[in-house]
Amino acid sequence: MKFTTIPNKTHNGKLQHVPYHLILANLGSTKQSWINFLVWNDFSKIWIDKLEYLVQSENDLLEWNRYWNGDLDELVSFISDFKQHKKDRLHANLTLSEFDEMCVNDIKNALQTVFMEPLHDETVERIKRIGYTTEDIFELAVNKKVDNAHGLLSYAA
Repeated sequence: MKFTTIPNKTHNGKLQHVPYHLILANLGSTKQSWINFLVWNDFSKIWIDKLEYLVQSENDLLEWNRYWNGDLDELVSFISDFKQHKKDRLHANLTLSEFDEMCVNDIKNALQTVFMEPLHDETVERIKRIGYTTEDIFELAVNKKVDNAHGLLSYAA
């Protein structure tokens, strides 16, 4: 049996040196095992970042492991569906006053939370310059008029 490592693949500037057989053996046991798996299989950084954002706790990891059906060909679709599932659950329980408070404390974190995706500081600054109120953002997100933070930029145009 030949053991292969990932000598030239990186994620967030870190070189991956994990043998593939160990990635498969540990898949699902940690968030890092998922990241290693996605990096090894040449998934786009966008999808790696999305899954990394969606799986923030042990409970998230367990939920994700139950959610994915094991089909590598459908993994991107499952990441997208998992994001929507988590968003729908959050939106069902989130109130405008809670969102207002989140925005006062940390607008970037509030936007990432309501859209369930990691955001660059530049995107947050562009959204702030548009002049949306927290109520505008809340209504657009919860009523599914925009699906993501970049949708806020397009919606304003």
